[in-house]
Formats: sequence, C-alpha cells, structure tokens
Amino acid sequence: MVPMTKARLALAGLVSVLVVLFVGYLWGASGRGEARERAGSLEVRLRVAEAQRALAVARVDLFELNYGQASRRLEDGRRAIERLTTLVDREGPREAKPLVEEAAGHTRQAQQLLAQMDQAAGSRAADALAALDRLHAALPRIDE
Repeated sequence: MVPMTKARLALAGLVSVLVVLFVGYLWGASGRGEARERAGSLEVRLRVAEAQRALAVARVDLFELNYGQASRRLEDGRRAIERLTTLVDREGPREAKPLVEEAAGHTRQAQQLLAQMDQAAGSRAADALAALDRLHAALPRIDE
C-alpha cells in the first residue's frame, strides 16, 4: 500500500503544480490585451501629433516665404502621415482611415502647389491640419 500512496501523492502534487501554473498564466494574461490596445492608441496619437507639428511648421515657413524649408516640412508631414496610414491599417481604429487619407491628399496637393510657388499651398496644409485635428478629436481618450 505504501507505493500506491506515494504515487497518488506525487500525482496530486503534479496536478497542483499544473493548476497553479495555469492560474498564474491566466492572471498574467488578463490585462495584456487592454495594455496592448492602450499602447496602440498612444502610438496613433503620437503619429498624429508628429504630422500636425510638421504641417504647422510648414505653414509658418510658407508665411515667411521660406519655400525650401516649407518643402522639407511638408515632406516630413507626408512621411508622418504615411506612417500613420500604416499604423491605422495595421492596428486601427478603422474609422480613422478616411481622415488620414484626407490629410494625405491635402498634403500632396500642398506639395504640388508649393512646387509651383503657389501660396495656396498654405491653405492645403491648413486643410490637412484640420483633418488631423478631427482625427485627434475622434480618437478614444487615453484616460477612459
């Protein structure tokens, strides 16, 4: 009878260890999805702010008639919007896609107008900024 009791005790110990490991895994994974979603939302906000900064500085450069610097800033804004597009395609939110595309279109138009030394490039950059502002307002708040 003694060997049978040791076997049962070993089996009970093994089952206990497996249960504890499983419960620990579930406990550790319970907040991971929310944290990942929150990090994605923060990254989208960061990319929006990056594009807004570049476009705002480009508008200032246009007002100062500094076309070379404005061109570089519009290119920075276009690249930031491309990164934002990739991020929205990969992680969402899907509702942001039309606003990102609108901002990208206005930025391309601003670049084309700037290449022609047309002051209307500033208004296109403002339109892109307005689309990004609407996107920023539509994003879920981080503290919610």
